[in-house]
Amino acid sequence: MAGTYYIRVKSESPRDKSKKQSYKLKTEFKGYVVSESGKITKVKSQNKKKAEVTFEEAKDVNGYQIEYSTDKKFGKNVKSKTFEAGQTKNAGNSKRKVIISKLKSHKKYFFRIRAYAEHNNVKYYSGWSNVKSTKIK
Repeated sequence: MAGTYYIRVKSESPRDKSKKQSYKLKTEFKGYVVSESGKITKVKSQNKKKAEVTFEEAKDVNGYQIEYSTDKKFGKNVKSKTFEAGQTKNAGNSKRKVIISKLKSHKKYFFRIRAYAEHNNVKYYSGWSNVKSTKIK
């Protein structure tokens, strides 16, 4: 979060334990906060080894990162794809959609999404959205 933060460092003198020194360091974090994540509304698999992910469009973002896994808690077999906002297709009613390919057939996959904004060549991410799942054809 943007703001001013203070760090206090305390040290003891190695020779004289009764002398304690205290320092304050002031630093400013001028970060960029992405508040919207882009909630997933629907995930479906109509074609072999592909899934179509539909999500709500977030404002003032440069793109989206979609993470998908065969593990519900995203602990293993996790892959992610990053899409710029222009690479996503319009799905109507301020919704966007992308197609994830090269998935394994007859497996259940879990999907989640987050938005990112770039500021001074640094990507700032929102939190992860809700998790949706589908079985791949």
